[in-house]
Parts: sequence; structure tokens; C-alpha cells
Amino acid sequence: MDAAEAAAFLESLQRYGMRFRLGAMEAMLDALGNPERELRAIHVSGTNGKGSVCAMLTAALGEAGFRVGTYTSPHLVAFEERIALQGQPIAPATTAALVEACMPGFEAARKAGHEPTYFEAATAMAFQHFAAEKVDVAVVEVGLGGKLDATNVFDAPLASVVTNVSLDHTDILGKTVEAIAEDKAHIFKRGRPGITGAAGPALEVVERVAQTRGARVRTLQGMAWELRARNLARQVFELRSPLRDYGVLESVLVGDHQLPNAAVAVATLEETAAEGVAVPPAALRRGLARATLPGRLQVLQRDPHLVLDGAHNPAAAHALAHHLGGQRWPWVGLVLGVLADKDVAGVAAPLAPLADLVVATEPPSPRRLPAAHLAQALKGHAPRVEVEPSPAAAVARALRAAPREGLVLVTGSLYLVGAVLASRAFPSPATAQSL
Repeated sequence: MDAAEAAAFLESLQRYGMRFRLGAMEAMLDALGNPERELRAIHVSGTNGKGSVCAMLTAALGEAGFRVGTYTSPHLVAFEERIALQGQPIAPATTAALVEACMPGFEAARKAGHEPTYFEAATAMAFQHFAAEKVDVAVVEVGLGGKLDATNVFDAPLASVVTNVSLDHTDILGKTVEAIAEDKAHIFKRGRPGITGAAGPALEVVERVAQTRGARVRTLQGMAWELRARNLARQVFELRSPLRDYGVLESVLVGDHQLPNAAVAVATLEETAAEGVAVPPAALRRGLARATLPGRLQVLQRDPHLVLDGAHNPAAAHALAHHLGGQRWPWVGLVLGVLADKDVAGVAAPLAPLADLVVATEPPSPRRLPAAHLAQALKGHAPRVEVEPSPAAAVARALRAAPREGLVLVTGSLYLVGAVLASRAFPSPATAQSL
């Protein structure tokens, strides 16, 4: 099987959609010799911040000399982004080899009455690869929720993390924050450390579920952080935990929301130290400084600034709007595209009023909301709304309208961000300005 055949096979699994169950994974992994049992995994769930926390953990562990496998989703441009070794995506040839290696698992799932989904197949491939590569730590991001997510197959993870909880995927996980928190907290395992950045009613539920499941859960109580300086591409902050004062740290993952994400990552590494996976403060400092995550406040060009951010739910949109409102831009253009099954009003409401121009577009997904429908929903929220279904054309339109000192922000969906990156119509990402 070559790379093109592997890509076609994986794409063929998209027809099975999303299925929330563990039977298919259990059948696949059993047939493959249970590679997940060979992994020391840090399992990361939560509504927002999962990708950022995974990036921070991966970079810090790597700086400490550990061999790290990282599994995340969705990808922005290519499938290979989902499975990374030492922070680098696998090669297409490796994808092909993994599809072949995992075929007995796919067939076992079918015989058990479960057609494997795209995400289930990708998850099995990641675990197979990490076991074969003998990684020291596997950083594994939950796809959706936690309880019945395909990644929830670890009996004794190194640590389990719930970054935070807010409303998202309410048609699947529940209509309330409490219901969503309960689903996500089911990644905690008996006798194993758990870490959470959840707050309010969600935290109460997370702690209750953790206690019921016999897990030791650590909150951000006693953690303190303070922003010192920030520009669009880098921020400096101080961070203290009950165990250590880390002093001044730097990160290219910017925004107020990244400070509690950093606290979650630090608390997680403090917990893994007791499990034999220790990251010295100097390695942590280097890791946080170099951890990157494409599509999250990613500066793609300057003069005018073109920034990509995959904010796709109300909490993420509010965080983005707060960050944007803290910057003094003379002109803001917003290229917005959302999926129809998202809270469209919740995403658009905090962002559209900040824009001088909104170009409504469409992410390349069968679940996309038509640009014309989005534009209609935006009427009254922005002074000027235009429609351009093509993402690349929408960005080009906004850039033409932008003054040299202005900002064009592309957001609303990671699928949209991926489409813009894949269009290759723009310069390489700008380097971070010094503070």
C-alpha cells in the first residue's frame, strides 16, 4: 500500500461518521496485541485548551530528554499532523505502513459488528506507532467528551487531565455544563493522578466523578499566574504552584486563556514527577517557550497582520474577543466560517462587533453553515458584512480592504483555518517580535 492508497482508505472511513462507543476500539486493540498497554499516557480532555496543553507537555517533556509521542485532532492540512513523534508529524509513508499494520485490527472490529470510523482507525494507528517506537510518554488528546471517546482505553494512565469545561457539542454531551463535565471526567482512573482546570459547578462535578472513580484529582487551587508583557506573538508571565515558584516564563501561545493552560500543564508535570517522569524547571521553561500550536493565534503575515485562530465555540470566541479587544487595532477585518452544528450566535456575538468588516465564508466540511446564512445571522452585529464562500477568496477580499496597519482575523472553525493554510496563498508564518 502506498501513501495515496492509505489516504484513500482512511477517507473511505469518513462515511461512518462519529460513533461513541468503546467496543470497536477494544476489538481492534485486542487484535493488535493491545499496544495501548505499553504506553505511559497523559490523557487530555476538556472543552478548550486541550491542544495547547498537549503542545506544552510535549515540548517540556522533550526538553527533559523524554521520547514523546503526541496524538491530537483534528488535523489542519494533512492527516500526518495527528500522529507526531518528538513534535514532528509522521511521514505519509509511515501512514501507509500503519494502515497495513493495523488492518488486522480493522478486520477484527468488522467481525465484531463494528465498522471502524476514521477517528477510531487513526487512534489505533497512533497507539500502534507509539508502542513500536517505544516512546517514554504518549500525550493523547481526547477527540470528543471522554466517557465513550475512542481514546478512553487506558487502564492506568500516567495522568488524566480535564483542562476546563464549558458548553460545546451539547447535542452529544448534554445541554448543561454539569452534564458535559461528567462525561469528560470519566477519563479519570482508579488510583491514578488527575488534574483539572475546571471551575464553578463543573469543578464540583469533576471532583465528584473523580472521587467515585477512585482517582486523585488536583485542581488549580494554590496556583497563581500574572501577565508581565505581551504582544501578538509572545507573552511573558510569572507562575507559582504550591510546590515551586517558577519565576518568569515565556510562551508563544498568547492570550489570557493560555495562562491557566500553562498552569494545568505545570501541575500535570508536577504530578508525573511522582510517577518517575520528572521535568526539571529549566526544561519546563525551555519547553513552554518553544511550544507552538498552528491555528491558535497564529501570525501568518504582517502589514497588514493576518492571524488565524480556530475558536469554534462561545468560550473560545469570548477568549479571542477579549484578547483582540486588548490590542489597539485601527481597523479589524473578520473572516468567519462556522459549522452548522455549532452555537453560531455564541461564536459570532463576541467577535463581530469588534470588526469593521466581516466576510462570511464556509469551512470545507459537509457540516458547514452556508456563508449566506451566516451573513444573515451577522446582520446588526457588524457595520459591514460580505459573503464569499471560498475561504482563500474571503481572506484575499479582507486583505484588499485592510489598511497596512490593520488586522485580518480568520476564525470560527479549525477546518477553515486548515483551508487557509492549505491554500498556500500567503507568506510563511511571521517570526515572533521580541518584547
